Amino acid sequence: MAMRGGRKVSDYEINGMVRRTLVSRNVDLQELQYRCSNGAVDLTGSLKFKEVKSISEVAKELFLLEEAILGIRGVRRVSFNLDSWEKSRSGQYVRKLETDKEDDKQGPVGEAPKG
Repeated sequence: MAMRGGRKVSDYEINGMVRRTLVSRNVDLQELQYRCSNGAVDLTGSLKFKEVKSISEVAKELFLLEEAILGIRGVRRVSFNLDSWEKSRSGQYVRKLETDKEDDKQGPVGEAPKG
């Protein structure tokens, strides 16, 4: 727990603030899991948005999400373990080369599956 205005911020409270941050950035939460443990926030799964975004837009959103989550009082660390994205050594987010077949069916990033 971290201090917030003279009181400790619980992982539960941080989770709520992370959820609000994700929702405010139009992240689809159906296939993305997040949790906080002792101020360390982990996001796992598939990152999708409610509107279509290009690969470069998603890379920028990942950077902005990381900054926004790190800005939440009590957060010490953020890590993304995403199906299709990873952070390069230079600190930029890049799309992984290998994607699962279901992801290939999705079409452009953020587009709803056809069919």
